Amino acid sequence: MHHPDTTSVRRLRPLALAIALLAPLAVPGAALVHAQENQRPLKHYDLPSGPLDASLTRIARQAGRVIVIDPQLVSNLKSSPVHGELTAEQALSRALAGSGLGLTVSDNGSFGLRRLKSGEEATLAPLTVTSRSAREDAWGPVGGYVAKRSATATKTDTPLLEVPQSISVVGREEMDTRGAVNVEEALRYTPGVGVPYGFDTRYDWLTLRGFDAKSGMYRDGLLQATSTYGIPRADAYTLERVEVLRGPASVLYGQAEPGGVINMVSKKPAETPQRELQLRVGSHRLAELAGDFSGALDERGALRYRMIFVGNQTDTEVDKTYARRRLLAPSLSWQISEATELTVRALYQQDDGDFAFNEHFSPYALHYLRPLGMLKDTDAGFYKGEEKFNNIDRKYTSLGYQLNHRINDNWSFRQNLRYDHIDFDYRYLTMSGVNPFNAQVVLRQANINDERLAAWAVDNQVQGDFATGTVAHTLLLGVDWRKSRADELRRSGNAPSLDTANPVYGLPVSYPTTVNYDNTIDSRQLGVYAQDQLKLDEHWRLTLGGRYDNASREATSRLNGSTSKTTDHAWTGRAGLTYLFANGLAPYLSYSESFKPVGGTDADGRTFKPELGRQYEVGVKYQPSGTQLSLNFALFDIVKQDYVLTDYSSISTGVRRQIGEVTSRGAEIEARAELPGGFKLSAFYSYTDARVSESRNPWEQDARLNHVPKHNAALWVDYTRHGGSLDRLGGGLGIRYVGRSEYTAVNSLAAYNALLPPAQRMGAVANVESAAYTLVDAALRYNFDKVKLALNVSNLFDKKHDTACLESVCYAGYGRMTTLTASYAW
Repeated sequence: MHHPDTTSVRRLRPLALAIALLAPLAVPGAALVHAQENQRPLKHYDLPSGPLDASLTRIARQAGRVIVIDPQLVSNLKSSPVHGELTAEQALSRALAGSGLGLTVSDNGSFGLRRLKSGEEATLAPLTVTSRSAREDAWGPVGGYVAKRSATATKTDTPLLEVPQSISVVGREEMDTRGAVNVEEALRYTPGVGVPYGFDTRYDWLTLRGFDAKSGMYRDGLLQATSTYGIPRADAYTLERVEVLRGPASVLYGQAEPGGVINMVSKKPAETPQRELQLRVGSHRLAELAGDFSGALDERGALRYRMIFVGNQTDTEVDKTYARRRLLAPSLSWQISEATELTVRALYQQDDGDFAFNEHFSPYALHYLRPLGMLKDTDAGFYKGEEKFNNIDRKYTSLGYQLNHRINDNWSFRQNLRYDHIDFDYRYLTMSGVNPFNAQVVLRQANINDERLAAWAVDNQVQGDFATGTVAHTLLLGVDWRKSRADELRRSGNAPSLDTANPVYGLPVSYPTTVNYDNTIDSRQLGVYAQDQLKLDEHWRLTLGGRYDNASREATSRLNGSTSKTTDHAWTGRAGLTYLFANGLAPYLSYSESFKPVGGTDADGRTFKPELGRQYEVGVKYQPSGTQLSLNFALFDIVKQDYVLTDYSSISTGVRRQIGEVTSRGAEIEARAELPGGFKLSAFYSYTDARVSESRNPWEQDARLNHVPKHNAALWVDYTRHGGSLDRLGGGLGIRYVGRSEYTAVNSLAAYNALLPPAQRMGAVANVESAAYTLVDAALRYNFDKVKLALNVSNLFDKKHDTACLESVCYAGYGRMTTLTASYAW
């Protein structure tokens, strides 16, 4: 009998069925060999019970080993489930458990089968049991720069290589080495992510592939509930990983923008004791103390805890402003039984201070208002508020749990529930105009926003892992539900004007008495979804999903007692196909859909339909087995239909109509690697051409989406010295490039300039560009036995830049920020 070839599985004569496969090329140029157990020691297996010959074949193919099977021995036999990080011998032995067959190993390393004698028990290959946190799973630590698995794209523990859509994962280690303290900073080296308004201590105001993402922020798989201004901002110290799924995701998450979703994965209680205290000081008089403590509460490790706290205070880049945070995040995991685990999480976070945008007059404003006396721009960090009036106070509380129960070897149940509560009080002054006789003096308006939000969310999932013939299925059936009630009150009033050339502060601001908005908003969503991940053979992966949503929104005004209610229904789907080459190459193609309800009515009093999105994406992923290397390339085409825009075609003041369409097309490439010699890197380039493809406004037709650069790129390289006199010394250097962006809109400033002809004052269009910029980041650190010192500098050369310009103002990006962190772990 001869060995099969190296690239296919061939059935031999019926009396001696032989299914064989050899190791693929691990990396280009590697030698093709029969891999020995010590060369490829561990593989991750996730096989349900199924036909024994099919299961043995899959294990052998995945391990790159040869197995010879007699069809008479395996006829009508079922395999036992195989799960975990195992050697080929361990995986095959577990698949054979209870079959009456044993495993043999020949001199050349190939496997065979034999029938066990009466009363003989199969000898299972020894299995080393490690800590729960030793192997990467979709909800745990990444263990470096290169993640292998995620649940954000599928809600199942899936290899990233098998996901037919673009997804990026930033783990704890990378956040620490770059000194990231929030999600915006964590994603600075991630493709497709935009920051349209620069400096902001309130929110992570992000875009994905050109579309708003701040309403698509998820925490542990559940939507981060928000009111209009009451938007929590996660502290990166509480997170294990941040994952970005690019492209429509309504098939799993319901209503969302077509650009994608961001999922923040919280730190979980660990069985291995972890104790850390961290002190951080830096620019703008930053001072912070944080701690992270975790471990087992009993000898068996069945009960585990985690306690995280953060307290800080800092001034900001804008004069007279500051920010302060107090955070406590306890969690508890209970391994109730072999089949059931419950994790309970709580979070209390209070952020307060005085916020103001770091903005200055745009060149467009200086041009239009120069005839009215505006001769000088404001300096960076100029404060337009009043210290005795301005204030922001946000209290965020959440309590929830995650329940995992394995029903049997093939079926499991998961329930994820959380309650969120937000108290938000925001007082601020805005520029409402200029003095028509001296435009250097700006008119100000006092504003108060008071918001209260209470929200529930629950996601129920049943997962089945089984086989039909030679096809293995991971079937997911889910029902999710969420509801929220927001009470929102907005007041406004006059405030003293401010001479921007010679500012005088401390003037009294009267309490605003005009109530502009006083509503209670009740929102609900019920979604039913199904997804099947099919392993057609060792190469082909097919992902199919569908979902039905019922979403409603009811707004009741306390000003006039009126009530408006909208109810929307939507079907969304996704289909993706991936081919896995033996050398780690995985080309894929996919189609996905989104829907997003829109509040309000058009000029004829009709409620708006949901905005619908669809995306076609093709790409290729490369993640060779046995390496810490991940390369991803994607081409995408997104269309958002029924887009609500303001129509100026027949009336100068404009009316909202649902007649528009937006497209976003582009390409992305991302690389993450851990290289020999202590080097690690993350890099990307993205091209995004996002435009208004249909509009009645001639000036808006084919205009680029506001504040969305076409080109973005970044490279971060980290190095740690191992051995020698500089042992454990490390550092990193990064460079970020953001291309120019545009802003096109009706020019609200033209009405202020009485010197312009009336036709130009009404309906004039502003087209403003923001220049491209390049920033440099750096890091230096040294690890002692228990103490780590780290110096991080973002925007090393303090490059002055604007992230976005409107016709009135430009928003400045972050200046240089230097932090020194001392961590003590024991």
